[in-house]
Amino acid sequence: MKKRIIFCYALVGFYVQAMPAQSEDLKAYYEKQKAELVQSFTAPASGTDITLVLLDGEEKTGVIRHLSENGIQILSDNALATFRKHELDKATCAKLFAEEYAHVEAIKRTRAYKRGASERARLNIHKGSLSVSSSIKRSSDMSSDSDERDGGTMEEEVKAYSRVQNLMVSVANRADHPDTYSLKWYFFVQKIGTDNVSIHSSGSEKIELEGREKVKRKIVSKEYSSKKVTKSWISCPKCSTSDTKVSGEEGEGYLVLLMCGDEIIDKEASSKRYLNEDWLKMCFY
Repeated sequence: MKKRIIFCYALVGFYVQAMPAQSEDLKAYYEKQKAELVQSFTAPASGTDITLVLLDGEEKTGVIRHLSENGIQILSDNALATFRKHELDKATCAKLFAEEYAHVEAIKRTRAYKRGASERARLNIHKGSLSVSSSIKRSSDMSSDSDERDGGTMEEEVKAYSRVQNLMVSVANRADHPDTYSLKWYFFVQKIGTDNVSIHSSGSEKIELEGREKVKRKIVSKEYSSKKVTKSWISCPKCSTSDTKVSGEEGEGYLVLLMCGDEIIDKEASSKRYLNEDWLKMCFY
């Protein structure tokens, strides 16, 4: 009988040591679950039919006559039989005694919690990436006019320019699990005659990708327009003066971000300056 006692306590010790992790977080989770389970346990009532399994695998079937914290008495084959807790296998103890029930169920919950935590951690690993190629579509138009006055000719030439920037963006999910990203883009502009660069246009798109999936998106900026006006005064074939003024705006590049929530996973820009914190803050705020 002494060997059975040692085996029973060794078995309990094994389960404690085999708890899914040794971290304080999981130990605390186990203890919390066990405390709750102890309170929720309801022992079988007297008169309940039951089958006991002993440590050596032998089964005893009968009716419960008395159940205490340390053992059980059953009526089996018209005779009373008493068994101490340490003579019963783990599964049987979990049916009869609050501590053993709470321990076994808390172990199950803790293992499930660890599996869930591992899965959450796995899914929280974002392996998105992007690549960007850029092209510019240009167009122009020219008009002219002349007016003779005061012994000379006033000529005006107007050249109007427009540009649109096209981006071909490739987004890839290099993880094995599905993930959801937010693709954001910003086009910058500079007003001619100033040093100020500001956001010209922007946009965003939610992108859901399966594991190892890749998609492409074409992004087009709003039109940038400028105008060059040249005025010439011609008073004789070899006597003329002219003045040229340029107005409008010029495209100053782009910034593309790949995000998960508030986290920037990857970013590309036409210039390194758009990748620093000051520019990122300007885009977000």
